[in-house]
Parts: sequence; structure tokens; C-alpha cells
Amino acid sequence: MATDTILYQKDINTPLPIASTTKIMTALVASDYFKQNSILTVNQGASIPGSRVGLVNGENLSFRSILYGMLLPSGNDAAYTVAENYPGGILGFVSAMNKKVSDLGLKNTHFDNPAGFDSPNHFSSAADLAKITEEALKNPQLAKFLPPKKQI
Repeated sequence: MATDTILYQKDINTPLPIASTTKIMTALVASDYFKQNSILTVNQGASIPGSRVGLVNGENLSFRSILYGMLLPSGNDAAYTVAENYPGGILGFVSAMNKKVSDLGLKNTHFDNPAGFDSPNHFSSAADLAKITEEALKNPQLAKFLPPKKQI
């Protein structure tokens, strides 16, 4: 990353389903809004299927705690809890995700949920995911959860 040199590439601009790598953008957008000690309330996110942290409807947790639950065990319930607590709820959050896509100049990415559930309108490319991850690594709070930069 330090040299911005691509060592190998194949179809790097092809949009594909991205599953839980979505949560990198979810964390990026959420970190722009929430403070680490912001208190979020678990609502419908508690019943989201798939990989879960085990959040309970009605409990209050810090954004930092929910961020850990979203990024380490890839908790879908945590991703939806973040989105539900954002202004405008899930729709407002997904809109902010797509605005961030535009702000970053990404051409092959579109989100329609905060957790990464498959959908024809939820995709990214390898090149765009690399840019999203690079942006997340600029945030010291998020960099803790992502693989470290290695100098070659």
C-alpha cells in the first residue's frame, strides 16, 4: 500500500456480491457520525439472521462495543443496530453509505443494506473494496480491526 503498486490483478473492476466485507463501509460511515462512547439501543437488529453477536432487543451499548461485535465476529445484528441508531434509520444509513461511495469516487459499488446480505443492488469490485479498506485504515479506531499495513 505504501507504494500503491498492484502486484497482480484480474477483473478488479467487476462488480460482485461482497457479503460481510460490507461491514468495512458500515464501520467507516458509522465512525464519521458516532463517537466511541455514544450509546446505541438495540432494536430490530436483535432479530437479524446470519452471523450474530447475540445482541438483545432493548439493551444499550457503546458504539465502541457494537463496533467490536460488528467487525470481529462479523455480527449482522451489530451492523443493523448501528444503522437503526443513525439519523433516518436503516434507509438513512444506507443512503449515507452510497454517498460515501460517491465521495470516494467509486464506480462499481452500491449498497442496499449495512450487513452484506446478497441482493442484485448490493455489490462492489476488488478495486473499490481496496479503496474502501484504505480509507478505513486512515481511521485509528478502525485500523485496530483491519490487517496491519506491511511495508515491503
